[in-house]
Amino acid sequence: MYITRFTFFPEIGRNQELRSQLEHWVSGSPVRGVESCLTTRLFASSACFTISIRHKNLGVYERYVQARYTNPEFQLFTARLITLITRSNTSELYEEVVAYSSDVPQPRYVQHVVHHPALGMDTELRRVLTEWAQAGMHTDGVGVAVTARLMSGDGNTLVHEIGYPSLSTLDHRNEARSVDPGFATFNRQRVPLVSRPWYTELEEVLVPYHGH
Repeated sequence: MYITRFTFFPEIGRNQELRSQLEHWVSGSPVRGVESCLTTRLFASSACFTISIRHKNLGVYERYVQARYTNPEFQLFTARLITLITRSNTSELYEEVVAYSSDVPQPRYVQHVVHHPALGMDTELRRVLTEWAQAGMHTDGVGVAVTARLMSGDGNTLVHEIGYPSLSTLDHRNEARSVDPGFATFNRQRVPLVSRPWYTELEEVLVPYHGH
């Protein structure tokens, strides 16, 4: 599975207009046969909204890209966005390494913990992150996934995606991890595998994936 993420930055004073346009577009995705969701980043230096689209494989992604350029509905949608954004949107491609458990409901908040592997440590870091995600982390409505960013000029990145049903759940998890010897061991394992400190982003889910 692959995921494309398109991030849009609203013009000053056009935040709500842009959000409404994106919510309307993503809400109609199931009719177009597209599985997508909309999120907004919290505690960021500037407002932004991200549409994430899931693709079964790169061939499906290629057909999606080709189809949208001949879709008049998409052309009209992009024409509306031009007046609402302050700069061109960014696009990223991710491979899904570990998926959320099917037992976990669609999260309301998603925390992205972004890791940059040290030279030659990509495989080992992927193993450590994967094992941690699979080691009984899908509890209390909290889900963990792992994705790998591809085709990036910033180098390879591996991302822990942790989904929470509420911010209070995130707060409780942070408190529990501070005294969890297993989490301390996990930290010691990943420290020598990264080229720089990992960082965290938090997003609120505005429109979830259809069917979740």
